Amino acid sequence: MKKRSQKRTAIFGGSFNPPHIGHVAICEWIFAKELAEEIFVVPCFIHPFGKHLAPFEDRYNMCLFAFSEMGPRVQVSKIERLM
Repeated sequence: MKKRSQKRTAIFGGSFNPPHIGHVAICEWIFAKELAEEIFVVPCFIHPFGKHLAPFEDRYNMCLFAFSEMGPRVQVSKIERLM
């Protein structure tokens, strides 16, 4: 089998209102199936269907905590935050 020269990255978006063990399990499954070497978790700033969400910073911090055990292969992004 030919060795890959590029890192495979997954983007995992959602409201994460709140993040839970199911979200962590999805990341574990992605790594177990070797579908990606890293995952970016991206909490949405505004829900696309208008659902009420906890404040973005709270959900971001909860994601940091929820995914912290997974190490540096899982990073939580603030890219959706509006200025």
